[in-house]
Amino acid sequence: MTASRISLISPTGALGMGFLDQSLERVISLKPDVIACDAGSTDFGISIIHFPF
Repeated sequence: MTASRISLISPTGALGMGFLDQSLERVISLKPDVIACDAGSTDFGISIIHFPF
């Protein structure tokens, strides 16, 4: 049995942020099997809101 090969590129946490458009174009030209990004949430929630009371 031979192992399969999968090419994966994970450029950053949020696709479209933090790198140049030309970098993404280069990655796409390499034809990876997967481009994976998981930014999670950018909502800091109530913990950074300082109420006056």
